Amino acid sequence: MGAAGLLRTFNEAAVLDVSDVRVAERICALGEEPDKRVALAVALVVRALRGGSVCVDLATIAATVGADELPWPEPAEWLGAMQVSTLLGEPPVLHLYGDRLLYLDRYWREEKQVCDDLLELLVSRPTVKMLAFERLFPAGFEEQRQAAEIALSQAVTVLTGGPGTGKTTTVARLLALLAEQAELAKASRPRIALAAPTGKAAARLQEAVQHEVAKLDAADRLRLGELHAMTLHRLLGNRPDSSSRFRQDRGNRLPYDVIVVDETSMVSLTLMARLLEAVRPDARLVLVGDADQLASVEAGAVLADLVDGLSARADVRVAALRTLHRFGESIGALAEAIRVGDAERALMLLRSGDEHIEFIEEDKATAPLRSILLPHALRLRQTALLGAADEALATLDEHRLLCAHREGPFGVRHWNRQVEAWLSEETGQPPWS
Repeated sequence: MGAAGLLRTFNEAAVLDVSDVRVAERICALGEEPDKRVALAVALVVRALRGGSVCVDLATIAATVGADELPWPEPAEWLGAMQVSTLLGEPPVLHLYGDRLLYLDRYWREEKQVCDDLLELLVSRPTVKMLAFERLFPAGFEEQRQAAEIALSQAVTVLTGGPGTGKTTTVARLLALLAEQAELAKASRPRIALAAPTGKAAARLQEAVQHEVAKLDAADRLRLGELHAMTLHRLLGNRPDSSSRFRQDRGNRLPYDVIVVDETSMVSLTLMARLLEAVRPDARLVLVGDADQLASVEAGAVLADLVDGLSARADVRVAALRTLHRFGESIGALAEAIRVGDAERALMLLRSGDEHIEFIEEDKATAPLRSILLPHALRLRQTALLGAADEALATLDEHRLLCAHREGPFGVRHWNRQVEAWLSEETGQPPWS
C-alpha cells in the first residue's frame, strides 16, 4: 500500500479529514519524502492541530485514536522512518522531540520560545510589607490576599480560578497595591495594560475592573487613574503585511510596567509567543483565566500547560482561587463535578431540582427548546431583513445555545439546521429570505 492508499484508509475510517490528507501529501511532495509512514505522521500532526494540540505522540497515538483495526505502522519502524526523514533536514518542516513527540517545526519553535521567554521573565521580586494589604484585603479576602502576595513576589503570575472566585476583584486590588507601592517609592504611576484575546472579552474585562475599582477608596482610584482594556492584537499592534507578526516585538518592546491578560485559556500558542517576546524584562505580567474553561480555537492549550508546568516548579507559585463568591452552592458543586469528570454526581445534582439548576431530560428537550429558540430566531430574522444591523447584533447577543460538539445530534451544525428548519416551517419561506 502506497502513501496515498494508507492515507485514504485512515480518511475512510474518519480518523483523518480530507484536509489532513491534502496537507500531508503537499508537505511530503515539497520535501521529496516518499515514505508512507512519514506521510501518515504528518497527517496526524495536522489532525492534532485541528484539535488544539501542537504535537502528536507517535508512541501512543494508535491507542489514543482507538482504531486498532487500522494498519498502524509498527512503532519502532515508524520512529526509525521519522528519524531519517528528509522533512527533519534543513530547513526543517518537522521536529521530533524525545523520539516520540512530533511537531510541525513552526509550533516547536514557538513552544520553545514561550518556554525560554518565561524562564527569563520568571525572576523573583522582593516582597514589600505594606499597610495597604490590610485595607485592600480585609477579613473574607484571604485567598485574594494570598494571590496578591504571590503576584507581588514574582514577575510573572498565573492567576487561575473558576467563575465567581474573585479573579477580577484580586486584579483590581493588586493594581491598587502596585500603584501605592510606586507612590511610596516616589516613582511614577505604573503604566498598566489590560488585554484579552477578543473584543467581547476585552469589553467584559474593562467593565468588570471598573466595577471593582469603583469599590476602592478615593485615594486608590486616583492613583490608578483611567483603566482601559483592549484586545491582544491591538496591544501588540497589527501589521497589515502579516497575520502572525506585530509592531511590538523583541526589538520594540511594550512600554507598560504591568500587563494583565484575561481569558488566557483562549490565547493560542502563537499569540502567547508574540506577547512574551514583546514584554519588557522589568515588567510584571499577570495571566488570568480558568484552565477548565474555553480553550483557544487555534493550536496550543497554553494556560492549562502553564498551570501544570509552573505548579511542578519549586521556585514559582500559581495563584489559585477556589472559593465561590458569586453563585449558589449547587452551581459550584455542579461545576466541580464536571471539572473532575464525576458524571454520576453531576447528573445527581442536575436532577436535584435545586432553584438554581433546571435539567431538561433528553427525550423532552426538543419542544421546550423550540419554544425558546424560535421566537428569538424570528426576531433576529426580522431585524436582519430590515437591514437594522445594530438591532440585529443586539438581538443575536440576547441568546446563545452552547453545544459541546460541532457535529452530531448535539452539535452546532445540527442545531443551526434545526433552527433554520423551524424558521421555514413558521414562515413558509427559506429561513433568511
